[in-house]
Amino acid sequence: MAAAPCTLNMASVLALLLVFSVHWTGRSHAFSLMNYLCNNGSSYALNSTYRSNVVALLGSLSANASSSAVGFATGTLGRGPDQTWGLALCRGDVNGSACASCLALAPDVAFGKCRGVKDASIYYDRCLLRYSDTDFLATPDDAAASVQYGANLQVNVTADPGRFAGLAADLVGALSAWAAWNSTARYAAGVVTSAQGFTTTDHSLVHDIYGLVQCTPNQAPEACLACLGRLRDEIPDVFNGSTGGQFNAVWCNLRFEVFLFYDSSPVVKLVAPPVTPAPPGAAVHGDANRTRGAGHAATVVAIVFGVLVIFLLSTFTIYLWRKAQVKRSADEKRASLDWEARYRILYGTARGLLYLHEDSQVRIVHRDLKASNILLDADMSPKISDFGLARLFSADNTTTVTSQVVGTLGYMAPEYAVLGHLSVKLDVYSFGVLILEVVTGRRNTDMFESAAGESIILLSYVWDHWVRGTALEAVDPSLACHCQAPEAEAEVVKCIHLGLLCVQENPADRPNMLDVLVMLHGHSSGFAAPSKPAFAFAYGETTSSDERGILSVSRAAAAFSLNGMSASEFQPR
Repeated sequence: MAAAPCTLNMASVLALLLVFSVHWTGRSHAFSLMNYLCNNGSSYALNSTYRSNVVALLGSLSANASSSAVGFATGTLGRGPDQTWGLALCRGDVNGSACASCLALAPDVAFGKCRGVKDASIYYDRCLLRYSDTDFLATPDDAAASVQYGANLQVNVTADPGRFAGLAADLVGALSAWAAWNSTARYAAGVVTSAQGFTTTDHSLVHDIYGLVQCTPNQAPEACLACLGRLRDEIPDVFNGSTGGQFNAVWCNLRFEVFLFYDSSPVVKLVAPPVTPAPPGAAVHGDANRTRGAGHAATVVAIVFGVLVIFLLSTFTIYLWRKAQVKRSADEKRASLDWEARYRILYGTARGLLYLHEDSQVRIVHRDLKASNILLDADMSPKISDFGLARLFSADNTTTVTSQVVGTLGYMAPEYAVLGHLSVKLDVYSFGVLILEVVTGRRNTDMFESAAGESIILLSYVWDHWVRGTALEAVDPSLACHCQAPEAEAEVVKCIHLGLLCVQENPADRPNMLDVLVMLHGHSSGFAAPSKPAFAFAYGETTSSDERGILSVSRAAAAFSLNGMSASEFQPR
């Protein structure tokens, strides 16, 4: 009997330590309540079954979300009028313990500020939670709530607020595409940098705008993009002039600030274009107009004529200077793309295509893969962009036939351009063209100058060198100093070999993207021999075509035949 008081005291001490630990953890993460919505459509009694169901559901959501790899959970509890539905989502850069600590604060709002309300949405800076007596999980019905900062915290841009809001919207757009297509958590954070910067009402000069977007992970990429797109379109009107803003909604949310507010590494890094200066001579024209008078018409004409001559000479000089600068800039950029950077671009693009073809929830064919749709961040890491022409396939469906052929000429596989046969092998063909462009430094759509006896079409040019055993002569001359080592030389030849395998005429002969990645890691000695690329012409061959047909090459007879199909549109949209 004497031991009982001691046991009780130890239990009390442990309970106090646990409470202290929970409160200390919450303070260390400094969770901020950003917004809450008490939808007063209906209410419940404090001792009702519905309240008990809400209490149990909030605990279940917190446990499931904090243990989830993507910090997300949904659930329902009860029956009939006492049934409640709920959703919990933690920000993509918080760990499980921080997620649990953040969601543990939600009951304070649910049973305090929203006491007795059956439908409530609670938004903290690192988590959100909603519960309702209606099944909002089946049909999203929530509207976005903007977070307006108090007057004492409000900081505005003092000059060109429209440009600032436009850059914030551009950053959100890039982050939205990344979150939708490259993140299973549907989360992305990034930054856009302006060299000129923006002056603010607190007398500071800011250069960086940090942004974050997130959707619920159970959404399809298209739904996530649409949700974030609606919020992005409202940024200029709602936050015009403000250096920070936030939209809170259950299914998607976004935030931008001029200070770093997230814990993850930025996956998108943008550089703002320079500010366009005022047209030269504008002030002179204004002065001339102000001095115009009936008695000085001849003087005004002389002034205007002199200004016009000076303006034209200045414009022509600037044109020549900028033309030289553009050429020098292009040469400098090409020189900065050494072989290591180019190989990293090819490898990263191949990984992105493999995700679209095999690892995403639905099979995705991009249909417009080309160099201009590969974006590079500050670390030269590639990001596939522009999914406006993408086609979705179910897991058990790998091909289809379409009557609307869209894309970019020069990157479309022959079976797609001619017959409308659409499959993942279309992207493989486009990737093969991209490989050859990166290695040679030439664009597939250009008719470039070449030596006598060489084709002026990229695929034919590379194929001719491959057949002659002079593949290295097709490599970009700026890579000559980078490919002197035997290992680098073998890697370049391997990429040419792989590019030719990807642009073969028969889709069955082309490797899939998993094979491509394996080949990039392996040695070309184990590769199959490539066959002649589609749309490749030997030097000296001539062709003719009429307006209603297209030309195709038969590998067997190497003869041209007219195809009278007219169901497809071959001009790029």
